[in-house]
Amino acid sequence: MCIIVSEDEEFLKNGSSTVLLIESKGHALHAFVNQELQGSASGNGSHSPFKFKNPISLKAGKNEIALLSMTVGLQNAGPSYEWVGAGLTSVKINGFNNGTLDLSTYSWSYKIGLQGEHLGIYKPDGLNGVNWVSTSEPPKKQPLTWYKVVVDQPPGDEPIGLDMLKMGKGLAWLNGEEIGRYWPKRSSIHGCVQECDYRGKFFPDKCFTGCGEPTQRW
Repeated sequence: MCIIVSEDEEFLKNGSSTVLLIESKGHALHAFVNQELQGSASGNGSHSPFKFKNPISLKAGKNEIALLSMTVGLQNAGPSYEWVGAGLTSVKINGFNNGTLDLSTYSWSYKIGLQGEHLGIYKPDGLNGVNWVSTSEPPKKQPLTWYKVVVDQPPGDEPIGLDMLKMGKGLAWLNGEEIGRYWPKRSSIHGCVQECDYRGKFFPDKCFTGCGEPTQRW
């Protein structure tokens, strides 16, 4: 989405910022303005919808707004599950001379997936099609970054675990094969028990485990 900002806007003269307001049914979001990350937001394990409110820097003239909306598993059972939904429901910018600019009704260009996925750079025959940057210290707090590492095969026949605790949200591939997604966000669910008996009537919060622990870590 591109918007044109007039030079007469008061926030450009006094150095103040406009505010980007987004409402989403879940599950997570990265917001970019002119290719710069403005902030991220997500729901929690028990409540997927969320609201995003963050100051953004706009310039006079053309400004590009890009929103990456992500889902992490969709509900497929339960009462009225077909109405749960996911994704953005409202996008507004507050702080213009005329008040709030509602972008929800504007025409947006829409793309599913990421460019690296379309190019297949995670496949053995697609690795050489990208100019990888060698670094001893990977970038931090920088979403939408692809990482590649070459390791020797560990000795022995024991199972190997890949610890993604220090990473954000994404997918992992091994030799071109997808091995799973990861999002080591800590669970907000409470009520775990040390011992559990599944006998008797079932209810959704029965026998919770891993309360407060990272999810999708290994």
